[in-house]
Amino acid sequence: MAKHYHLQDFGVNGANSTPISGSFLCHNRYDQIGRAFLAADLHFGATHLTKPTITQSAALARANPTYAWWACHRLSERVQIEAKRVPLVPPRIMNGHGAGMLTEESADIDVKLEQMALVYGPNRLFAAVERMKTSVVAIAQAAE
Repeated sequence: MAKHYHLQDFGVNGANSTPISGSFLCHNRYDQIGRAFLAADLHFGATHLTKPTITQSAALARANPTYAWWACHRLSERVQIEAKRVPLVPPRIMNGHGAGMLTEESADIDVKLEQMALVYGPNRLFAAVERMKTSVVAIAQAAE
C-alpha cells in the first residue's frame, strides 16, 4: 500500500510546527520529491524556517544577495541609507595600482611617499624602489 501524505492540525499560528534552519535547507540530501514535500510543509506550516541564510533571505525578499550582505553589515547606518544620504554599498577606493582598499595607514604612507618625491625628486625615489626590488628578489632566492 502506498504512503498517503496528509497534514496534521498545527494549532494556532503553527505553534506545533517543526523548525528547520536555512543551513539544513541548503545542505539536505533529499531527492526532488523530498524537497517538494519539504516545500509543501513550509507552505502549509508543518515546518517553519528559522535563521535563513543571507542568500535565502535575499531570494525571498527579491533582493540582490550582495546588497543583502551589505545591509546586514551596515545596520547602524540604516536610517541614512534608506534616506539615500549614504550609499548601501560604499564606493571602492583604489590604490595607485588599481586594486585593493585604501586604509588610513596606507593613505598615510602614500602621503609620505609623495612628500619624499617632492623633497628628494622622483628619480631618487625610483632608485630607492629599484634597490628594494633587488633586495626582495635576493631574499626570495635565498629562501629557495
